[in-house]
Amino acid sequence: MRSVFVRMAMLCLFIAGIGSGLARAESGPGATLANDDFEALRATLLEVETTDLCEQVRRCWKGLTLERALRAASSQEEALVEADAAGLLRGFVALMLHDKSCAEPPADVLAEATEYSRRFGWPASAPSDRLPGP
Repeated sequence: MRSVFVRMAMLCLFIAGIGSGLARAESGPGATLANDDFEALRATLLEVETTDLCEQVRRCWKGLTLERALRAASSQEEALVEADAAGLLRGFVALMLHDKSCAEPPADVLAEATEYSRRFGWPASAPSDRLPGP
């Protein structure tokens, strides 16, 4: 429930940022919503999603479903659906959460991560160029 409120707050801040950007655009040439502002907002939203996804896997890697993953990380919908269709949802999530101080994936999840990486390469959101160790 917390994540819903955080996302709503971030959306309000985003909308307010667009409004202030439009005001700046009207006040002078070249004044628009700064790309840095948008990237900072995006990073904050992704950080909230990472936290929510970590909470999901802390409860139980085996209980991770597409529905729960989408609820936690909706910005990754296309990749989550693709990974789930390939039967590698937990492996994809393990790669996404690598180096994020989340629950250590069990051996079967690491095997899925290896298979996901072999088939699809590393997800764009994965911070490393190598698989997490067992």
